[in-house]
Amino acid sequence: MRNKTFMLTCTGSGNFPIDMLRYAAGWPMTDLDAERIHRTIELPNYRKGVEVAITFNGSMGHALNVSERFDSFGWVAVITELS
Repeated sequence: MRNKTFMLTCTGSGNFPIDMLRYAAGWPMTDLDAERIHRTIELPNYRKGVEVAITFNGSMGHALNVSERFDSFGWVAVITELS
């Protein structure tokens, strides 16, 4: 099966679950997304809602697993297939 490219739009508050980038083998979509992730980690009491887009390659099954893992951290992740 051919891998596809996905975008997850993750919405939440508090610290971004940074280990999810490793789990998804993903990266922030833009510099602004990277800054938003950094802000949630740099400011420990940051509670303002944040929306971050990350991208990664894999199967739809992997994308669903990643989305469910984000949910377990209290972040809602919406999947968009890019290719």
